[in-house]
Order: sequence, then structure tokens, then C-alpha cells
Amino acid sequence: MIKNRIYLLAIISVFFMAAGCKSTQKVSDGPLMHKYAMHVGPCFGYCPVFDIYVFEDGKVIWDARRFHKTNGKFQRMLSKSELDQLNTAFKEANLFKMEDEYPTMVADLPTTTLSHVKKGKVKTVKANEKMPDAYEKCVDLMRQLTKDGDWEMIEKYADDEPQRPVKKDEVINYNEIIIEPNTGTSLPRWFKENEVYGIYLIRKISPDLNLWLIGFDKNQYEPKMMLDMLKKDSAIKTAEFNKQTEERN
Repeated sequence: MIKNRIYLLAIISVFFMAAGCKSTQKVSDGPLMHKYAMHVGPCFGYCPVFDIYVFEDGKVIWDARRFHKTNGKFQRMLSKSELDQLNTAFKEANLFKMEDEYPTMVADLPTTTLSHVKKGKVKTVKANEKMPDAYEKCVDLMRQLTKDGDWEMIEKYADDEPQRPVKKDEVINYNEIIIEPNTGTSLPRWFKENEVYGIYLIRKISPDLNLWLIGFDKNQYEPKMMLDMLKKDSAIKTAEFNKQTEERN
């Protein structure tokens, strides 16, 4: 069920707070809390989606979730040089003095979120197209970590499903998703369980087909992320974005 997956994501990604909350939060900075973290979100294509966590002792967790050569969770230890570089870059960037978000009008760009835990507080900063130079340097160093070193796989994820090419006269509506529930799924109960995540019914596709058009809260979840969660929901057999055919002149 979607609820369980989102709870798990919330546990491993404590630094991503709900919209509207301040990005500086009081946390416990014990041995299990990361020191630096970066989340790279999805786009409307094949952009790699991943989280990377750096801990005080130099341990790194790389959670490569989608569109990687191998999807999975990996770990390794940083060299002293790598950790020193990160410490210097984040100190110079000083996320705690930055704006919470550097927005852009380009909707298709993946959002990057940096996190820094310091003295029991965590600061997160979101950006994509417009990044301060010091912020971009931290992003580049975190990305480089995924390319260097000997990574040990601790969990393998399923391969990405191939995406069907979009026809020239076909328009994808990323705000609507067509679902086919599994046999035995109680749709009223399913919608009730997931309404907290902004999922709502738009209409049934046709009287004879078990296909339903749904919407969701786009302020909480990016379209690709919502589609991915629906595909992994045990109550849902299939899920895809709504496709509309443009009329030719």
C-alpha cells in the first residue's frame, strides 16, 4: 500500500520536511543521523533519481532508485581527502544562511535538495536551474562521490520498466493517472486510505472497463514519483499517465 512506502521514505529521508514547514529543524544528531545529504528528484524523462547520505565517520549511503545502470542501495567509506573536501565546501556554502529554495520556471528540470545537520539542527535548500556557486560546488562534489570509489551493494532494486515512445500527435497529461485495480480491491476503501496523499477520483474511463482516472496533490508529489508509487502498490494492477490525442488541422 502507498502509505507504507511513504512512511518508509519519510524515515530514511528525515531531512525532507512537508511543504510549508521551515527548512531549519531541531533534530537529534546522534550516530545514526547523517551529516550531509542530497536528494535528486525526477524529471519528465530518464533523469537518475537518487539520495546520498554522508555520515560523520565518513560512511556514505547511495540510494540509487531509478534510471541507473543498476538500481539499488550501496555503501562505502570516504577517503580523508574526500571528507575534507566536503567539510570545506559545506562550511563555505553555509546552507543555514541561504534561502530555503531557489525556484525556476523550468518545470522539467529535476529538483536538487541539499541537507546539512549541525549542532542538532538540519537545514535544507532546494534548487535546480538557479544555484548559488557555493551550493553548486557542494552538489558537484556529492555527485562525484557516486562515480568514485568501490561501492558495496547492500540491496538491489528492480530494473526500470521500458518507456513507450510518445507519438507525435499524442499529449501526455502528467496531472492525471489511469489505474486498473487488482481483482478484489475495494476502491472506496482504497481512496479513503490514500486521500491523505491527495489522491482523488476523476471518473471511470468506460462502463465496461475496470479503468479509473485519478488525480493527486501535485504540491506534495511530483508526477513521476506518484506514478512509481502507484505501480508498486499491491492493490493496483497497472498505472499510466493519461494520454490524449491532439486533433490534426
